Amino acid sequence: MELCSPTKTRTVLTPPVTPLGFPVMKTLGESGAQRARGTTRLDREHVLDVAERIAATEGTAGLTMRRLGSELGMNHTAVYRHFRDKDELLEQVADRLLDRRAEAAPGTDWRETLRSQLRHAVGRFDVHPDLARLVALRPYTTDTLAAHMERALVTLQEVGLTLEQAARVYQLTENFVVGFGLYTSLLRHAAEEGRVPGRGAERRALGALHPDRFPNVVAAAPTLLEDDDRLFDLAIEVVLDTVERMAERQQKTER
Repeated sequence: MELCSPTKTRTVLTPPVTPLGFPVMKTLGESGAQRARGTTRLDREHVLDVAERIAATEGTAGLTMRRLGSELGMNHTAVYRHFRDKDELLEQVADRLLDRRAEAAPGTDWRETLRSQLRHAVGRFDVHPDLARLVALRPYTTDTLAAHMERALVTLQEVGLTLEQAARVYQLTENFVVGFGLYTSLLRHAAEEGRVPGRGAERRALGALHPDRFPNVVAAAPTLLEDDDRLFDLAIEVVLDTVERMAERQQKTER
């Protein structure tokens, strides 16, 4: 007697079909479609964060749209949704650096307020010289710089200066900050690349000069070319002392 095993049935999954018999294709969701194209949604501030990091360390030449897209992990053409071109992108990066400011607590002494603002201002140039130069050349007519100017003029008038005096002091300190910031940025970058000796080596070289020809230079060598931060702090105090004396003289003339 022949035993027959029961036939096993197999379930076959078939895709749904259209009325014409074609398989229904599952569409990608928005995020899936965007990933397939390499164009996930971009946040403008995130783009600026990455662009600033590249430009601050490698210079503006190192910041290309393709490089930026690569760092963001997407097609570089997506960047153009937020920025017309590289020039506009760099302008926005520079404006962001300028827009960062030190906020003084209410009731802070005017000297400490200005001291903090000046230190913060020169810190904007602690980047690659290319970006520092771009920051320095931003026109005063931009909203960001005009707002800085307005705050400074108000503070200086509250100290006791006239508007005309405040304007001159502002321009003087702004020129000094930009010049000092650019110089230190260029010098630091050149030293990092080995194109110029460090400050320590230069001080030793000054101390080794002929003492009969340069007696004061040799004697002052340990103090010359000292730390830039200390020099900037000294310059700030000179500016603040000058502002205070100007305000005192102005008050006497108004009595």
